[in-house]
Amino acid sequence: YDGFALQHGQYDGTFKGCYINWTGTSGYKDVSKNNSVYLEPNTEYTLSFWARGNGKFWSYLYRSGAEIASGYNSSGASTTSPDGAIVNTLTDNDIFKRYWITWKTASNLTPGKYNVIPCRVAANLGKCSIIICGVKLEKGNKATAWTPAPQDVDSAISAVDNKFTSYSTTQQMNSAINQKVNEITSSVSKTYATKTD
Repeated sequence: YDGFALQHGQYDGTFKGCYINWTGTSGYKDVSKNNSVYLEPNTEYTLSFWARGNGKFWSYLYRSGAEIASGYNSSGASTTSPDGAIVNTLTDNDIFKRYWITWKTASNLTPGKYNVIPCRVAANLGKCSIIICGVKLEKGNKATAWTPAPQDVDSAISAVDNKFTSYSTTQQMNSAINQKVNEITSSVSKTYATKTD
Protein backbone atom coordinates (compact mmCIF):
# COMPACT_ATOMS: atom_id res chain seq x y z
CA TYR A 1 0.00 0.00 0.00
CA ASP A 2 2.87 2.26 -0.97
CA GLY A 3 2.28 5.88 -0.01
CA PHE A 4 -1.26 5.30 1.21
CA ALA A 5 -2.30 5.50 4.83
CA LEU A 6 -4.88 2.92 5.79
CA GLN A 7 -7.88 4.48 7.49
CA HIS A 8 -10.89 2.68 8.96
CA GLY A 9 -9.98 -0.59 7.25
CA GLN A 10 -7.96 -3.67 8.02
CA TYR A 11 -5.09 -5.39 6.27
CA ASP A 12 -5.89 -8.65 4.56
CA GLY A 13 -2.71 -10.75 4.59
CA THR A 14 -3.85 -13.03 1.78
CA PHE A 15 -4.14 -10.22 -0.74
CA LYS A 16 -1.73 -7.70 0.83
CA GLY A 17 -4.55 -5.24 0.50
CA CYS A 18 -7.18 -3.66 2.65
CA TYR A 19 -10.79 -4.45 3.19
CA ILE A 20 -13.76 -2.80 4.76
CA ASN A 21 -17.40 -3.70 5.36
CA TRP A 22 -19.71 -0.69 5.45
CA THR A 23 -23.19 -0.91 6.87
CA GLY A 24 -23.39 2.60 8.29
CA THR A 25 -26.50 4.70 7.95
CA SER A 26 -24.72 8.06 8.14
CA GLY A 27 -21.33 9.53 7.40
CA TYR A 28 -18.44 7.89 5.53
CA LYS A 29 -15.14 6.08 5.97
CA ASP A 30 -11.99 6.33 3.86
CA VAL A 31 -10.23 3.03 3.30
CA SER A 32 -7.01 4.76 2.30
CA LYS A 33 -5.61 8.20 1.55
CA ASN A 34 -2.39 9.78 0.28
CA ASN A 35 -1.84 13.43 1.22
CA SER A 36 1.28 14.09 -0.81
CA VAL A 37 0.52 13.52 -4.49
CA TYR A 38 2.22 16.12 -6.68
CA LEU A 39 -0.10 17.47 -9.41
CA GLU A 40 0.42 19.85 -12.31
CA PRO A 41 -2.21 21.99 -14.09
CA ASN A 42 -4.06 20.83 -17.21
CA THR A 43 -2.71 17.28 -16.87
CA GLU A 44 -4.36 13.85 -16.89
CA TYR A 45 -3.77 11.42 -14.00
CA THR A 46 -5.02 7.84 -13.73
CA LEU A 47 -5.68 6.06 -10.45
CA SER A 48 -5.97 2.28 -10.70
CA PHE A 49 -6.36 -0.60 -8.23
CA TRP A 50 -7.55 -4.18 -7.89
CA ALA A 51 -10.82 -4.63 -6.03
CA ARG A 52 -13.58 -7.10 -5.39
CA GLY A 53 -16.79 -6.94 -3.40
CA ASN A 54 -20.25 -5.51 -3.79
CA GLY A 55 -21.71 -2.04 -3.60
CA LYS A 56 -20.54 1.41 -4.64
CA PHE A 57 -17.81 3.73 -3.36
CA TRP A 58 -16.37 7.17 -4.04
CA SER A 59 -12.89 8.18 -5.25
CA TYR A 60 -11.47 11.72 -4.92
CA LEU A 61 -8.51 13.83 -6.06
CA TYR A 62 -8.45 17.23 -4.30
CA ARG A 63 -6.94 19.77 -1.91
CA SER A 64 -9.33 22.67 -1.51
CA GLY A 65 -12.04 21.55 -3.91
CA ALA A 66 -11.27 23.36 -7.17
CA GLU A 67 -8.60 21.16 -8.72
CA ILE A 68 -10.36 18.86 -11.18
CA ALA A 69 -11.81 19.87 -14.53
CA SER A 70 -13.23 16.46 -15.46
CA GLY A 71 -12.95 12.72 -14.96
CA TYR A 72 -14.28 9.32 -16.02
CA ASN A 73 -13.88 5.74 -14.84
CA SER A 74 -14.03 2.04 -15.72
CA SER A 75 -17.59 1.85 -14.32
CA GLY A 76 -18.80 4.23 -17.05
CA ALA A 77 -19.32 7.21 -14.74
CA SER A 78 -18.04 10.73 -15.36
CA THR A 79 -17.53 13.81 -13.20
CA THR A 80 -17.01 17.53 -13.36
CA SER A 81 -16.98 17.86 -9.57
CA PRO A 82 -14.15 20.22 -8.53
CA ASP A 83 -12.90 17.67 -5.97
CA GLY A 84 -12.94 14.85 -8.54
CA ALA A 85 -15.68 12.93 -6.68
CA ILE A 86 -16.73 9.94 -8.79
CA VAL A 87 -18.75 6.81 -8.00
CA ASN A 88 -17.28 3.37 -8.71
CA THR A 89 -19.48 0.28 -8.92
CA LEU A 90 -18.12 -3.12 -7.88
CA THR A 91 -19.24 -5.79 -10.33
CA ASP A 92 -18.02 -9.09 -8.85
CA ASN A 93 -17.92 -10.22 -5.26
CA ASP A 94 -15.63 -13.21 -5.90
CA ILE A 95 -13.10 -12.10 -8.53
CA PHE A 96 -10.57 -9.30 -8.38
CA LYS A 97 -10.99 -6.80 -11.19
CA ARG A 98 -8.81 -3.83 -12.15
CA TYR A 99 -10.67 -0.51 -11.73
CA TRP A 100 -9.44 2.89 -12.88
CA ILE A 101 -10.33 6.57 -12.81
CA THR A 102 -8.81 9.23 -15.10
CA TRP A 103 -8.98 12.86 -14.00
CA LYS A 104 -7.85 16.01 -15.79
CA THR A 105 -6.66 18.80 -13.52
CA ALA A 106 -7.91 22.34 -13.95
CA SER A 107 -5.80 24.73 -16.03
CA ASN A 108 -5.60 27.17 -13.11
CA LEU A 109 -4.40 24.52 -10.60
CA THR A 110 -1.39 25.59 -8.55
CA PRO A 111 1.32 22.90 -8.86
CA GLY A 112 1.88 21.16 -5.54
CA LYS A 113 0.85 18.35 -3.21
CA TYR A 114 -2.75 17.15 -3.23
CA ASN A 115 -4.87 14.36 -1.74
CA VAL A 116 -6.09 11.19 -3.40
CA ILE A 117 -8.69 8.91 -1.84
CA PRO A 118 -9.03 5.66 -3.82
CA CYS A 119 -11.92 4.34 -1.74
CA ARG A 120 -14.48 6.13 0.41
CA VAL A 121 -17.55 4.16 1.47
CA ALA A 122 -20.49 6.34 2.38
CA ALA A 123 -24.04 6.05 3.64
CA ASN A 124 -25.42 7.95 0.65
CA LEU A 125 -24.33 5.03 -1.59
CA GLY A 126 -25.64 2.24 0.67
CA LYS A 127 -23.90 -0.89 1.94
CA CYS A 128 -20.47 -1.71 0.55
CA SER A 129 -18.06 -4.57 1.17
CA ILE A 130 -14.70 -4.20 -0.57
CA ILE A 131 -11.19 -5.60 -0.69
CA ILE A 132 -8.78 -3.21 -2.42
CA CYS A 133 -5.08 -3.59 -3.24
CA GLY A 134 -2.41 -2.59 -5.77
CA VAL A 135 -3.26 1.12 -5.72
CA LYS A 136 -1.34 3.22 -8.27
CA LEU A 137 -1.61 6.87 -9.36
CA GLU A 138 0.26 7.86 -12.51
CA LYS A 139 0.45 10.66 -15.01
CA GLY A 140 -1.45 9.99 -18.24
CA ASN A 141 -4.78 8.47 -19.26
CA LYS A 142 -3.84 4.77 -19.34
CA ALA A 143 -3.74 2.48 -16.34
CA THR A 144 -0.59 0.36 -16.35
CA ALA A 145 0.33 -2.69 -14.28
CA TRP A 146 1.14 -2.07 -10.63
CA THR A 147 4.83 -1.57 -9.84
CA PRO A 148 6.60 -0.58 -6.64
CA ALA A 149 6.97 3.14 -6.12
CA PRO A 150 10.31 4.39 -7.54
CA GLN A 151 11.41 5.65 -4.12
CA ASP A 152 10.87 2.14 -2.67
CA VAL A 153 13.04 0.59 -5.38
CA ASP A 154 15.71 3.27 -4.80
CA SER A 155 15.63 2.53 -1.05
CA ALA A 156 16.10 -1.21 -1.66
CA ILE A 157 19.06 -0.57 -3.97
CA SER A 158 20.63 1.82 -1.44
CA ALA A 159 20.21 -0.73 1.35
CA VAL A 160 22.11 -3.35 -0.65
CA ASP A 161 24.69 -0.82 -1.79
CA ASN A 162 25.31 0.30 1.81
CA LYS A 163 26.14 -3.27 2.82
CA PHE A 164 29.15 -3.18 0.52
CA THR A 165 30.44 0.38 1.09
CA SER A 166 33.26 -0.78 3.38
CA TYR A 167 34.66 -3.02 0.63
CA SER A 168 36.31 -1.23 -2.24
CA THR A 169 37.74 -4.29 -3.98
CA THR A 170 36.86 -7.92 -4.55
CA GLN A 171 40.00 -8.88 -2.64
CA GLN A 172 38.80 -6.96 0.45
CA MET A 173 35.38 -8.60 0.24
CA ASN A 174 36.91 -12.09 -0.14
CA SER A 175 39.20 -11.39 2.81
CA ALA A 176 36.21 -10.42 4.98
CA ILE A 177 34.35 -13.57 3.91
CA ASN A 178 37.38 -15.76 4.69
CA GLN A 179 37.72 -14.11 8.09
CA LYS A 180 34.07 -14.96 8.92
CA VAL A 181 34.57 -18.54 7.71
CA ASN A 182 37.59 -18.89 10.01
CA GLU A 183 35.62 -17.45 12.97
CA ILE A 184 32.78 -19.93 12.40
CA THR A 185 35.20 -22.85 11.96
CA SER A 186 37.03 -21.89 15.15
CA SER A 187 33.77 -21.60 17.08
CA VAL A 188 32.57 -25.00 15.87
CA SER A 189 35.94 -26.60 16.70
CA LYS A 190 35.86 -25.21 20.24
CA THR A 191 32.30 -26.49 20.71
CA TYR A 192 33.18 -30.00 19.59
CA ALA A 193 36.44 -29.96 21.60
CA THR A 194 34.49 -28.96 24.71
CA LYS A 195 31.96 -31.75 24.26
CA THR A 196 34.62 -34.47 23.91
CA ASP A 197 36.50 -33.50 27.10
